[in-house]
Amino acid sequence: DLPSTTTTTTQNNKGEEYFTHETPLFNLQDSMAALEIMDPIMDCCEIPVSDENSTKTKPPRNAPSSLKSMLHSESLPWEHLTLKESNIIALETLSRLESNLRGASVAESTYTCLYAHDGVLLDMGKQLGFFDFQEKEEETSHNNNTATATNNISKGTKLAQICIFASSLSLVKLTETIRAIVMHADIYEEEDYSISSSSFTFCNFVREDLLRQVLKEALHMLQAFGREEEEEEERMVLMIVLYFYQSLFEVCASLAKLTSKTVRTTTKQAQLLIRKCVSQLDELSTILSTTASSPETNILNQTFDSNVNRRLLGNAPVRKVQFLSPLNTIQSLRNTLHEIDYAVCDLLLLEHHTLSRIQRHLSSISSPVNSSVVKGDGSSSSSSSNNTINTINILGRSLIVLNLYFDDLLLGQYVLSDIIASHMKHSAGVPHELVDAEYGKSFLHRLGKPLYDTLKVLTLNRNRQRAYMDALMMREWSALQREATAVDYYYREDVVEVQKQQQLIASSAITTTKPTTTTPYVTNYVLGIGVWLMEHHLGIGVELDLFCGEHDLSIAYWYWDFLLSTRLNIVTSMRKEVVEQKVKEVQRQKKKLLEEKEEEAVATEARMVEKGNVVVEHNKRNSKGKKKGMLLWNIIRGIVRG
Repeated sequence: DLPSTTTTTTQNNKGEEYFTHETPLFNLQDSMAALEIMDPIMDCCEIPVSDENSTKTKPPRNAPSSLKSMLHSESLPWEHLTLKESNIIALETLSRLESNLRGASVAESTYTCLYAHDGVLLDMGKQLGFFDFQEKEEETSHNNNTATATNNISKGTKLAQICIFASSLSLVKLTETIRAIVMHADIYEEEDYSISSSSFTFCNFVREDLLRQVLKEALHMLQAFGREEEEEEERMVLMIVLYFYQSLFEVCASLAKLTSKTVRTTTKQAQLLIRKCVSQLDELSTILSTTASSPETNILNQTFDSNVNRRLLGNAPVRKVQFLSPLNTIQSLRNTLHEIDYAVCDLLLLEHHTLSRIQRHLSSISSPVNSSVVKGDGSSSSSSSNNTINTINILGRSLIVLNLYFDDLLLGQYVLSDIIASHMKHSAGVPHELVDAEYGKSFLHRLGKPLYDTLKVLTLNRNRQRAYMDALMMREWSALQREATAVDYYYREDVVEVQKQQQLIASSAITTTKPTTTTPYVTNYVLGIGVWLMEHHLGIGVELDLFCGEHDLSIAYWYWDFLLSTRLNIVTSMRKEVVEQKVKEVQRQKKKLLEEKEEEAVATEARMVEKGNVVVEHNKRNSKGKKKGMLLWNIIRGIVRG
C-alpha cells in the first residue's frame, strides 16, 4: 500500500515522473512500503532464472491441479513412465520426507513434489481405479476412451504409475500423521518442526485403509513383476521404498494410539517392523552405494520444484532448504527409525519398571548425540562447532511424550503413586509407615505432576530445557520442600505417639527429657531432586556456551562443583538410611526367626512332656493291672488248695 501521507507527482530533468513526499514525517515503515511498490521480486514473489549470470527474474510455476496442464511443458510425466523414472522419483520423495522431519515446512518439503498435490493425486487415483468420484454421466461418456487407453498401457508403465501414486500418496499421508503426532505432543520448537500447513489439506478424501490398500497392491504387483536383469535393481529399490513407507506409517499410527491393554504387544510388533525395515534400508544403501548412476536432472526438474509454493510463503525472503542425496537420505531415515526403536519401544518394554530406570533411559536420550550434519552436496560437517546440541528427532521425542502417561498410568502400565512410593523407599529409605499414612498418600499424589515434569523435560529440545525448568519447575520444587518438611513433622509426631503407647503398655513412666528425633526422609528426597534440577540446569548452560569469559566460567564451575558435592552428600545420607533400613529389616527378620524357633522348641518340649506323661500313665495302668491279676491268681490258687 501507499504511505498514508500526502504525495505529489513531479518530473525530473529527464522527464520521468516520480513520487515526492510533502510531509516531513516519513518513518522507516513508510519508506520500506514505498520501496516495495511495483517491485516484481517482492510483490510477485518472482525467482531468479536458472542462469546465474543473469539478473532477470520470473514468476514461480503454478501448482498443478491435474496431471495435464494447458502448457505442455508443465504437464507431469505419466503416460510413458518407466520403472527407472519411477525409481528416481520415489527416491526423491524420501528426501522430501526427510527434510520435513528436519524441520522444513510442508510447503518447502512435501509439496515441492508436484505429484503430491491433491488434484494430481485425485487424477492419478481415478485413472488407476482407486477413486470412484466421477459422476455416472462422465463415466459413461468416457468409458470407451478409458478402456482403450488402459489397454494401450504396457505392464511396466502400469507398474511405474502405481508406484508413483503409492509413493506420492504415502508421502502426503505420512506427513499428515507425523504433523498430528508432533502437534499433539506439543514439545516442538521452531528449529525442531514447522507445523504450518500453508492451507494444504493433505488429501483429506483418502482414508488410512485406502492408503494401506494402495501400498499392498503396489508391493504385490512388484513381487509378481518379471525379474528381468535390466529392471531387477529398479524393482528392488521400489519395493524397499514402498515397504519403508508402509512400515513407518504403521509404526506411527500404532504407537500414537496405544492403550493400556495392548501397549506391550503392539510395541513389540512395532519394534519387529522397525528392525526389519532398518535391515531393508541397509540393503538399499548397499545397492545405491555400489551403483554409479548419473543424476537424472531432467525428470527431477519436471516432477519437483522447490519454488512452486513460493507465493504461499509470502514476499519476504525465505530460507533455502537443502535436500540430501538419496544415499544420505536413506541414512538419515534409518537413524530416525533406529531412534524410535531404542528411545520409544525400549522405554515401553522396560523389564524392571522403576522410576530410576525410566529416568536413566530418558537421560541417555536427552544427552547430546555425537553426529555430523550432512549437507545437501553429501559432505558433512561436525556439529561441535555450533552452539547447539543435537538430540534425537522430534518424531521420536513426540512419541515418547504421547506414551509417557496415558490411561491414568505411567507408560500406560504402572500406577504413578506406587512407582513414586517404591522409589522413595529404595532411594531415600523412607519407612513404609510414612508412605502408608494418610498424609503420606496425599503427598504422593502431590508429587505426581512435578515428577512427571522431571521426566518430560528430558524429552524436550536440549537447547530449550533451561527455559522450561525456569518457567515451571524451579518454583514448584521450592514449594515442595516446605510441604516435605510438614510431612516429616507429622511422621515424627506419629513416632512419638507410638513410643508413648509402648511405654504405657510396658507400665513404665513416660520420660520427656530427651526429645524424639527422626530422619527427614521426605525432605532429603525432595531436596535431592531439586539439587539435580539445578545441576542439570547449570550443566546445559555450560554445554551451550552461555557462560563467556574466564571469570563467568570459573564461577559456573565453582557453583557446579558445589551442587555436585551437595547432591553427593544428600545421596550418601539417603543411602545410609537405606542401609540402616535394610539392617533393621534383617535384624527384625532374625529376631522373628529366633522367636519362631523358640516357640517351636517350647512346643516341641511341651509335646515331649505330654508324650512322656502318657507313657508313665500307661505304665502305671499296666502295673496296677498286673497287681490285680496276681492277687486274683493267688486267691484262686488258695481256693483250689483248700
